Amino acid sequence: MDSPPIARSDANAMTGRQQRHTPNWNSLDRHAPVVAAGLALIASVNLLLGCSQENGPEKPATNLAHNDSSTPISGESPSYKSDSATDSNVPSLPAPSSSNQASDEQASSAYQALPIHRRDETVRNYDDELLARAGIFKYESKRLQLYTDIDPRTAESLPPLVDQLFDALTKYLGELPPSRSGKAYRMIGYIMSDRALFQQAGLLPEELPQFQHGRHRINEFWMNAQKHDYYLRHLMLHEATHCYMTAQENTVAPVWYFEGLAEVFGTHTIDKNGQAQFRVMPYDRDAFPGLGRISLVQTDRDENGLRMAAEVASLTADDFFVNESYAWSWALCQFLDSHPRYQKPFRTLGNALTEDRFFTVFKESFSGHIEDLRTEWALFASHIQHGYDIPRAAIDFQAGSHVTASKPAECAIQADRGWQSTAALVESGVTYEITASGQYSMAQKPIQWISEPQGISIDYFDGRPIGRVMGTIRTPGDQVATSGESMLRHFEVGRQLRFQPQVSGTLYLRINDAWNKLADNQGEAKIEIRRIVDSE
Repeated sequence: MDSPPIARSDANAMTGRQQRHTPNWNSLDRHAPVVAAGLALIASVNLLLGCSQENGPEKPATNLAHNDSSTPISGESPSYKSDSATDSNVPSLPAPSSSNQASDEQASSAYQALPIHRRDETVRNYDDELLARAGIFKYESKRLQLYTDIDPRTAESLPPLVDQLFDALTKYLGELPPSRSGKAYRMIGYIMSDRALFQQAGLLPEELPQFQHGRHRINEFWMNAQKHDYYLRHLMLHEATHCYMTAQENTVAPVWYFEGLAEVFGTHTIDKNGQAQFRVMPYDRDAFPGLGRISLVQTDRDENGLRMAAEVASLTADDFFVNESYAWSWALCQFLDSHPRYQKPFRTLGNALTEDRFFTVFKESFSGHIEDLRTEWALFASHIQHGYDIPRAAIDFQAGSHVTASKPAECAIQADRGWQSTAALVESGVTYEITASGQYSMAQKPIQWISEPQGISIDYFDGRPIGRVMGTIRTPGDQVATSGESMLRHFEVGRQLRFQPQVSGTLYLRINDAWNKLADNQGEAKIEIRRIVDSE
């Protein structure tokens, strides 16, 4: 494994996976408690293992660290304002139906009453000179007070990074309400190379449950130093995201969302000017050392089978003793947050992190998307790779119409997109002929690679030449329960294909290429689908 679990209890470590539960997402109407039955078993963040908050009494500090901590006060629960703007350069899909738009608008406006105050944060007043003589140094910024014994060159860059994270979370989830004290929100972090040193100094409370890598409590987080600077920053951002998300009282959210969103914000890049970008899709294994979320999903999928979205969303706190649960939760949140159709309803969930509102808002926001989401998630999880282009792989689902010999279906398939509807309905046992023509480019650098529908053998993806026209059939939703996700079954088309489909449904085509190399493709293939007369 590339990285250890984000956090776990060593005393209770599990050796095997919890039994999976796969609720049915086929119909929200038939399954009224949609998220409880079809998404997740809800878990208050107070129950989360590892990355959990706790409000228990604290052990008095030793002579090295004077403790002046405030007592958490229960107050009203805030909701967040959602940033529903779609990222730039995301290919657009047609607007949803008016019923879906109404659901999104209802969900985003249903909970707007903000509380007067957020929960009171812990405040620490340490003897910094005494700690420095012991080898623990303080680094500060507006949003983070950090105590650590790691390399100063690394340490001094961390508080400004948390400031950038705070601004990104504020934009994404909405501003936190003010505190009763009137003070600005601030976190306290402890990054430990020598844990014993922090225990001796009173900076690692004895009653804090054991953790292997990271843990948070109210506005404080503790974590062990990591082998890779990248993963150290990732883990810090993960824990800091938890602190932000639990700044209000009565935070309640499913584990997959709580941990997955922290993983999404922890996945970052930093440019030469120190500017961070969060919520990035890892584009290269070597550029994200120690992270390993994509390879974890790939390995677990290959060894144990594909986890459908409902299965990931059914993870409970007990499942987060192992790496794979973090990886799958990250993948689901990253997919929903990056997809042009699901991004807005997903971000609406940030308005519903208190008082058991999450399930209601999920149902309102996703009620028109569940069937499509199930299909697209299966395709994404089956082919996930570094740099997977979620926006360009997004499918504009269009049901097909019957075709005949005298009235064939015609369409164009873009080279820079994933599966695309031909608007042709093909029937089981009937013979059809697909004809493809045209030229398009599969790369621009170092030279332009021109392909025709049969593909070019200069490069391969999925064992087939890039540029080859590929096909799949999407069956109606009521057949999925018995036949499985039909779009996971592909076939080669090339220049021409005469075939009898084994299932009935809408024909979708794509031009074969890696899912992380769609952006530099240009052009289209012309397609004609004709029913053969002998079959009529």
